[in-house]
Amino acid sequence: MLPKPHLVTVTLLVPATKPDPYNPDTLIPDWTATPQETELQVSWLNQPARLEDDPVRSMVAWCAQIGVPGVIELRPGWRIQRTADETVWIITAVTPASSSPFTGWRPGTVADLELPVG
Repeated sequence: MLPKPHLVTVTLLVPATKPDPYNPDTLIPDWTATPQETELQVSWLNQPARLEDDPVRSMVAWCAQIGVPGVIELRPGWRIQRTADETVWIITAVTPASSSPFTGWRPGTVADLELPVG
């Protein structure tokens, strides 16, 4: 396997689930329980900060995008922890890579991340 010196080590945090108190037939994330952890090597691309401003509140969020080689399940709401600084980012959107119609090869998955800062 070729070395990949520019990839970033992160931990994928997948929450446990519990029944929704309003609809027990539905499961919701339970972040009070210990999440399942999976270490990943990803490419990391910082994006401009986003400002959400309305009459009631104002919020700034750092944004980033990761590229995950291969096929892996990622879902909005799951979390990514950067190993370097231990910040925990929230996955906000996932774009599965399409496969080549000629070979079936899939380059990976892209996920948008957000880190609320204030």
